[in-house]
Amino acid sequence: MSQKYTKTDYLFFTTKNGVVKRTAIAKYENIKSNGLIAIKLIDKDSLVWVNKTSGTDHISLVSRDGKSIRFDEKDVRPTDRDTMGVRGILLKGADYIISMESFSAEEPVSVDKRIKNFRDLLVVTEKGMGKRTPLAEYPIQNRSGQGLKVSETSDKTGKVSGALLVDQNSKMLLITTSQGQAIKLPVKNIPQLGRATQGVILMRFAKEGDSVAAITTLSDSDEE
Repeated sequence: MSQKYTKTDYLFFTTKNGVVKRTAIAKYENIKSNGLIAIKLIDKDSLVWVNKTSGTDHISLVSRDGKSIRFDEKDVRPTDRDTMGVRGILLKGADYIISMESFSAEEPVSVDKRIKNFRDLLVVTEKGMGKRTPLAEYPIQNRSGQGLKVSETSDKTGKVSGALLVDQNSKMLLITTSQGQAIKLPVKNIPQLGRATQGVILMRFAKEGDSVAAITTLSDSDEE
């Protein structure tokens, strides 16, 4: 592996159906030409996120139906490569995970007093509505629970299309739609609202029936 890591670093796996797994990066040192089994999947599940974690990080999962759970990665016992994971969040019906974030359990401390540090969960729905909510409104829970409401969803908002962790280094939000429309707007202009709210209109569609397909953030260096 080309990236540096320590003995306390892990790979944290998350599947579409909310299954999570944690394995020490050292287990993947010697990868064969035909690859290695990283996780065993069942019930037509699929692996969608793999993050490097420190061993003491917090994990945030967000679902399409607007549910979210935050838990300590230590709640997931480390296992070997060729094993199945455990439930990260209890999903109902046809719901599925649309976002996974890993982040330090410690709140950021600003060295430059002129810069205000923050950590928000930014949520955007199918019909172009969105908001930021401070991570403080997402308390740590036990893994495998139903989670908390991350956004109020309705026919007006549609389902949740994307959720990202943003901070003072996240300058712009880029939203793209299923029919190829895109918009870029400053993260700081997106209002901070509570968890159980629907947000405000961030994007209006040029074509009827269009919907948000993906979101990402850009820093100053990305725009150079």
